[in-house]
Amino acid sequence: MILARLLEWGAALREMTFPGRSPTGKLYRLFLFRLFNPALQLAYSLRLALHTRSLHPFSLSDYRLLEEVRSRHRRPYLIRHWLSSRQDPLGPPSPHQLIAHVNTLKGRTTHAPWLLPETALLSPSLDCKGFAVLLSALCDVSGFTNELWVGLPADGSSGHAWVVIETSRGRIAVDQFNGFGTEEALYRRRHPFAMTFSI
Repeated sequence: MILARLLEWGAALREMTFPGRSPTGKLYRLFLFRLFNPALQLAYSLRLALHTRSLHPFSLSDYRLLEEVRSRHRRPYLIRHWLSSRQDPLGPPSPHQLIAHVNTLKGRTTHAPWLLPETALLSPSLDCKGFAVLLSALCDVSGFTNELWVGLPADGSSGHAWVVIETSRGRIAVDQFNGFGTEEALYRRRHPFAMTFSI
């Protein structure tokens, strides 16, 4: 119930039913980025600290924390709950349906920080990193083999993130801008990065 209401508010922000400058829009963003996300980061850091018996997780950057979360907790509860509430009676969603969900739900922004999957789900708009994090988490929960890739151009100025999904027609690369994706080899030719790595 609470999750559905938060997603409704996020959608209203995106559709400008109440603009981000309005008191309600500011309140939602305050909740999401000043309360929810820090509490979520703290919870994950605590779980990692208990697992590793070290305080090191509390000093991780947003990106390193995401790496750790992806390696140990690839099926977040909030993502599973949201996806199960949208299950089609005919069966689990296809990769195309997951991509359509993310594209329909989220506006686009630029230069956002690295977000955890749950924050990306609730955020009204995402950059390429948030899009890739959310799509990868949805694929994980739905049982589709996928990889989240990050690429940096030769000058290292501004990176890009995308997801490679294993489908019946081979590996497809999906980012925030290419709809339902393209063949991975073709995507790599069109997007030459000096350094790429999967997280």
